[in-house]
Amino acid sequence: MTCYARCVMMRMQRAFWAGSIPVLLAASNPVAALASDPAAGSVVLCAGGRSFAFRQDREGAVVAFDKRVVRMERKPSSLGSSYASGKASLIIDKDYVAFVLDDDLGFRDCRLQVSTAQG
Repeated sequence: MTCYARCVMMRMQRAFWAGSIPVLLAASNPVAALASDPAAGSVVLCAGGRSFAFRQDREGAVVAFDKRVVRMERKPSSLGSSYASGKASLIIDKDYVAFVLDDDLGFRDCRLQVSTAQG
């Protein structure tokens, strides 16, 4: 292997690991990863001490909780913002948030947490 090929390979490996570490950290605790960057998402607290974080845009929403991540598409709604996938639904109406999963019905009485940070 030539010196040039080795240098290119080393740069590719560095770039891969530099990009992978934040992804691996976020995957280990997605709620903390979304919550640690206010621009990245919002935190929701529910009854019983449960919580999740979500990020939304024009195409859909991503919800992170209990080391799981669920992606949903935006759906038409007359009630706030609505997102759904084959396994989950998310409705956001002001500070009230409804999050329903096909395998976990434990997210009850959920409220969007308003950031008190001053910018």
